[in-house]
Amino acid sequence: MVPRHPERGPVIRSQLAATGITVQCRSESQVVNADTRLYIADTLGELKTLMQHADLVVMGGSFIPHGGQNLLEPATFGKAIIVGPFMENFAEETASLLAHEAILQVHSVEEACGQIEALLSHPQTGQQLGMAAQRFMKARRHIAQQYLDELTQRLSGVGVTFK
Repeated sequence: MVPRHPERGPVIRSQLAATGITVQCRSESQVVNADTRLYIADTLGELKTLMQHADLVVMGGSFIPHGGQNLLEPATFGKAIIVGPFMENFAEETASLLAHEAILQVHSVEEACGQIEALLSHPQTGQQLGMAAQRFMKARRHIAQQYLDELTQRLSGVGVTFK
């Protein structure tokens, strides 16, 4: 679990530990062991490293009406991604990834739990989703360069140059 606000990690750990789940926190230098059921990555600058080891990614912020979360980073890493119903700030990206069968969108936390169980039980399905997401992202790598070229051309047209 990667909380949007890392300082909330210890509070989240306490709440989850009260349910009987064995939880470890990165900020407390706790080590993952065989009993760990949930690892809270409540530090900054390590998401890329941590995500590389994930089997799947659930965009938790997409289950509350706050616009969703950026799903392009886990797509770049080729991870199976589950999003909830609230992806308004990333509607175009979500629609495109759905059209390419590269993510799963669910309508409730309960439905997400069922999909998580299914993906963990059938890792090939998750791998197929992840590969589709990664292909989607690779096919769009050129877009940033196109924007830069267009911007450079327009700015040079009004006398702005770059060294």
